[in-house]
Amino acid sequence: MHKFDNPNALLTLEEVAEYVGCARSTVYRLVAEGELPRFFKIGKINFMRVATLRTFIEKREQSALAA
Repeated sequence: MHKFDNPNALLTLEEVAEYVGCARSTVYRLVAEGELPRFFKIGKINFMRVATLRTFIEKREQSALAA
């Protein structure tokens, strides 16, 4: 089972970039622009749940298809 298959898994910045298929700098920019959800910190590390990322992407996809 891959980490991306578990909706409760916590993804690091690098893993979010891999999931979305872009560079880390692009993830930072997309978060700053509100195009991706914000990360939360545990200690010094930023995380995002797989389910949060999937839900956000699905909503954006539905909006694009409805337009």
